[in-house]
Amino acid sequence: MVGADGDTNRARQPVLDAVVALQGHRLAASTALAAAGGEPVGGARVVASGPTATPATMMRHARGWRHLLSTRPLTDARQLRESLPGNDRCLRDGLEMISVFDREGTTPAARRLLAGEPGDVYFLSYAPVQMRLANHRVVYLQGPELGGAPSLMTVTTPPAIEAAYRYFRAVLDLATPCREDSAPAVPFTARQVRIMELLALGLADDRIAETLAVSTRTVRYDIAAVMDGLGVGSRFAAGMRYAELLHGPGLA
Repeated sequence: MVGADGDTNRARQPVLDAVVALQGHRLAASTALAAAGGEPVGGARVVASGPTATPATMMRHARGWRHLLSTRPLTDARQLRESLPGNDRCLRDGLEMISVFDREGTTPAARRLLAGEPGDVYFLSYAPVQMRLANHRVVYLQGPELGGAPSLMTVTTPPAIEAAYRYFRAVLDLATPCREDSAPAVPFTARQVRIMELLALGLADDRIAETLAVSTRTVRYDIAAVMDGLGVGSRFAAGMRYAELLHGPGLA
């Protein structure tokens, strides 16, 4: 961590310089797409808009990814509950990924979840712009408004790719593994944390086992261990106590 405000600003300057360049390419592509009514133009393409611009859209694209660099400026625990299981599947299928979360824009509950994830995949840094760079040749960025709705676009021009790399390298220079985060930890293993989060999504034991690549018996053993650690006698009570421990009283 960088200490004084002046030192922090100096450390962040390469990121800010890279943001200016990347945003210039984003604005040019977005303007061109808007003028073309959303039709592909000059290496830019709208891949989702409005209600279709969802995490499910990204997971469909992810099936063709072998390499991914991503930055996320704002993240909460709910978003991670939705995205981490899909990320796990992609990683098991061979995806090489580095995902960097903005330290100030990631909620404490989300940071606790990330602290239990692989240390060579998830990082915290200063990451003010959301971006994905897939397979070394496609940049995913915020697109133009189309019909009053936001959109997601891809850009494939070499200058935009180079700007994305420059931004990511600057962000990574300030990064630390999420596993080394100083956010207060919960007194459970990383797998137990993931199981409780998946239970909160309503997944059955067999689905959780499939998602985490463990046996159903292991899932049930870990749930029993969490119940014992929380001093409760039911899964419902465990869920309530766990939510209070992770997010604070009254928060889910």
